[in-house]
Amino acid sequence: MPRIKPRDLDDSKRHELLDDLWTMISLLETKQEVKHFFKDLLSETEAIMLARRIAIAKLLLRGESYDDIGRQIQAGSGTVASVHRWLQGGFGGYEEGIKKLEQ
Repeated sequence: MPRIKPRDLDDSKRHELLDDLWTMISLLETKQEVKHFFKDLLSETEAIMLARRIAIAKLLLRGESYDDIGRQIQAGSGTVASVHRWLQGGFGGYEEGIKKLEQ
C-alpha cells in the first residue's frame, strides 16, 4: 500500500478514516480481541515501536532521566524527547492509559 501523508487527504476523508479506526478499537471488548486486531493491523516492528513509546512514557512519568531511559529502552534522545513532548502537550492519553495499566 503506498504511503499517504495526512496533509494530502482532505479534512473530511482524514476524519472519516480516523473515526473508523477509533470506533473499531473502542468496540473491541476483550484483551484477546484487541490483541488479534493489532496483530492483524500492525507488523511486529510497528507494535514494538508503539510499545517502546509506552515504556518511555512510563519511565518519564516516574521521573527517569533521558540518559537512563535511553539505556534501558535502547532509544535515542530524540525519541525520548518526542514522547516527552506528547506527555506535556498531548491529550492525556499516555497518562490515562498508564494509570489504568498500573491499576
